[in-house]
Amino acid sequence: MGVREDARRGGIDLTPWGKFDRGAWAVYPLLFHLLDVAALAGVVWDRYLTRGQRRLIAAGLGLTLAEARCLVMFIAGLHDLGKLSAFQEQEAYPWARVSDTLRADIRDWQRMPHERASMHSVLHLLAAAGYPADTSDSPGVLVAQILGGHHGRFLQVDINGAAKASRVNLALGGPAWQDLRRRYFALLRHLTGATVVPADVSVPAAVLITGIGIIADRLASQRHYWLPKAQAPAFGAGEHFAQAVRDAPAVVEESGLARSTLPQVPFTRAHGGLERPNALQASVIGQLTAAVGEKGPGILVVTDATVSSRLCAVSEGVLSWGVGADLDSHEELVR
Repeated sequence: MGVREDARRGGIDLTPWGKFDRGAWAVYPLLFHLLDVAALAGVVWDRYLTRGQRRLIAAGLGLTLAEARCLVMFIAGLHDLGKLSAFQEQEAYPWARVSDTLRADIRDWQRMPHERASMHSVLHLLAAAGYPADTSDSPGVLVAQILGGHHGRFLQVDINGAAKASRVNLALGGPAWQDLRRRYFALLRHLTGATVVPADVSVPAAVLITGIGIIADRLASQRHYWLPKAQAPAFGAGEHFAQAVRDAPAVVEESGLARSTLPQVPFTRAHGGLERPNALQASVIGQLTAAVGEKGPGILVVTDATVSSRLCAVSEGVLSWGVGADLDSHEELVR
């Protein structure tokens, strides 16, 4: 079966569970949760990250912004792939609903934290997809570590020990489970469009990508988000992902994570009734852009008399002023 067939309704096994609600006896397919997180990661990229953060990630991957966005969605979606393992036995009710083929192929699988299972299993799938994974700082190894860190603590990848393919396959079930992990991986990659292999994965980029995945996972794990989907008629993976993409902006908006974009307007228009900036405002307006260009992002510290009510907010070189008393004395420190 190819990814196009797997994306259709009935095209791939959806019986492994990702979420289970004991109160409602609701079971949510693991693949749908992975697709939800991928869709939300794309909107977190669009509406929560700053332009500078997006550029940092893209540069750290050696990709364009568009390619980096797709890759971030793909990585975020892979975070729980390790749940295709002995994790499934943790709850009797959803485990009983898992297909007979999978239940008969557990062999001597071993229980391990699912984030570690994700890291180990994805490492070899990434290598098969062309990601270098032969050294500890290879792109494939670092992407695997991002998945291992999605609960807040990065794990070491022992590429010559516990993470060896032979040991991973023994620990995570038989050929049916291995094949389903491969198909979920391929389907996520296809639907997110993450076909380009990154030239590198810098540490700052890896940390930011991990954060995006954590945020998207938290949003997708809200009971009020996934439970109605679990109780709705089943869809194919492609249709589900398309709906998740449509739903994602409202989810991010409701969470309060969306950033406000202030229009760039002349000072006198933004502050009606003022003819010109005062001395402090004028000095920062005149000096900040050059300082940011020379030194990069930083912190602007403004000191003034305690009776002043001036407010200066700085975001990527865009200034927004709240004007108070026009004091003669001032000093400023830029970065």
